[in-house]
Amino acid sequence: MLKLQYGIEPRLPSTLVQSGEGKIRVATPEAFETARSLRGVHSVGLYVVKVVDGTPVLSIEGTHLFCRDIQRNVVELSHEQSDTWMSASPIQLKMHTASKYVAARSGPDCLGCGRTAGSKVFPYVPLWRRIDDQAGIMAKREKRGGGEVIV
Repeated sequence: MLKLQYGIEPRLPSTLVQSGEGKIRVATPEAFETARSLRGVHSVGLYVVKVVDGTPVLSIEGTHLFCRDIQRNVVELSHEQSDTWMSASPIQLKMHTASKYVAARSGPDCLGCGRTAGSKVFPYVPLWRRIDDQAGIMAKREKRGGGEVIV
């Protein structure tokens, strides 16, 4: 499923575990076995994928984990576009994409996935991770010494 949508060949010794609502988590086999032997464990691993209408949509953590492995359905964003992405505002692409979902990358950073509609991408950025405005972006840059925004 990940290979078909994103060209990902997982390189990690891990187990994919399906949890509720189409969510998929990744965990080491040891963590999975330990969790199975304990009482009261509701979930194990890192949430990396949600299956929406049969299509895998990577979480922000999923894009970070598989960043180097994503080969298909990925868009490259400029620094300005990445700031817009992290505020969850739509991004206008220069091209039309046939895929319903794409992963976004800005330089070496992976920013998550978004839903496409024509030549626009609508980022899936949770409310608690959004940068509200330009002032918020600049404040984060200043706090980190003026360099790149690391979200």
